[in-house]
Amino acid sequence: MKWLLVPNGTKKLRKDVTENLRVPDYATNRGGPSTLEWSNIYWANRLAEGLRAQIKGDIVLISLSGEGLKAPNTPTLTKGTRLVSLSTIKKMPLVPGEIGLFILLSPCSESHYRDGIQLADKSQVPIIALNAPFSYRYDIGGGKPFELTYVMKRIPKGWYYRQYPKDFEIIIEGPNYEILKAKSY
Repeated sequence: MKWLLVPNGTKKLRKDVTENLRVPDYATNRGGPSTLEWSNIYWANRLAEGLRAQIKGDIVLISLSGEGLKAPNTPTLTKGTRLVSLSTIKKMPLVPGEIGLFILLSPCSESHYRDGIQLADKSQVPIIALNAPFSYRYDIGGGKPFELTYVMKRIPKGWYYRQYPKDFEIIIEGPNYEILKAKSY
């Protein structure tokens, strides 16, 4: 898999996001939920670009909020990638072979994960849950059948971290800002 590098610096990244995805000013200037959704659309699009050669069929980005689907601010996506809302895709007839991968953007509740799993099972294609803001089970991630492949999350006095296929690591920040690896599992 070819991973694409992130442009160096936030000004360059903001310019890349706004020019390539046509992100509306309200999303980049004000922040809030729409900024999270647009950043997830950006990263899902980059992921789709990197996976494109390996996936047969369309890569479908599933928006939970509908952000990015409101004309005239629709994003420019990688060829063979489309953005749909969860409510729309649940109603659509799924033609075998037409879809090669689902990317679920910011799943927040158990029902989002369940709906994603049902779509993937029905279509017999893989699904990626991208950038879940929190866990509904007070653990890390969405639970089985999802596996966290890359995560760095702040916890009191440190972080937990994983870069697949390596184990999870707990990193503790000391009183003088020294960093210690506490545990791997």
